[in-house]
Amino acid sequence: MTASFAPEITVAELLAQAPPELDLRVIAGATGAANVIRSPRIQKLGLALAGFPHYVHQGRVQILGQSEVTFLQHLSPSDRQRAVERLPWREITCVLVTKGLTPPSEFLEAAERQCVPVLVSSLLSSVAILKLTEFLQRTLAPRAWIHGVMVEVFGVGVLLLGESGLGKSECALDLIQRGHRLVSDDVVEVHALGSDRVIGRAPERTRGHMEIRGLGILDIREL
Repeated sequence: MTASFAPEITVAELLAQAPPELDLRVIAGATGAANVIRSPRIQKLGLALAGFPHYVHQGRVQILGQSEVTFLQHLSPSDRQRAVERLPWREITCVLVTKGLTPPSEFLEAAERQCVPVLVSSLLSSVAILKLTEFLQRTLAPRAWIHGVMVEVFGVGVLLLGESGLGKSECALDLIQRGHRLVSDDVVEVHALGSDRVIGRAPERTRGHMEIRGLGILDIREL
């Protein structure tokens, strides 16, 4: 039996859990802290500010970097207000301003009205995007729980599948006694990192333990 789901994270959780080096803080729109991020893909708001908002996707972090801030600053007040107002605010989950920049007041006021959090980081756009993408890929990785036993054999993860009572745990125990490592018994938590990498791990409650018929529950770390 397999159960799976697609994780998500709120802006408030991002602020609490993001790597310290991102040094995130909120400068506007704090009332939108419950907005939900569903994708690790990051977008830049450049085209949307220039009047082409069609590819702004909901559930993503939008970047406002040096180019975007400079573009807004060089517009006349009326053009700047127009550029800000035509942004698809309902599609914007949150905005990350990089390089410690301060966006024009028109942008911050609109974000406040629309309850869109505006975060700021002192990092350059390229570095902030890299670190944020890595964090979101780990946090939002699709995951599933599979009934089986996983062991590491010569550095390679091996997933043992089969009906209950078939002897998966006993087979894994034999491998462990030969010097290989247990990853998880009974339930394996599987994370898909990217399109070509899968990682298996044990749920916190059962980590390091196995159930063997006739013996009961074993603490593998004590063997």
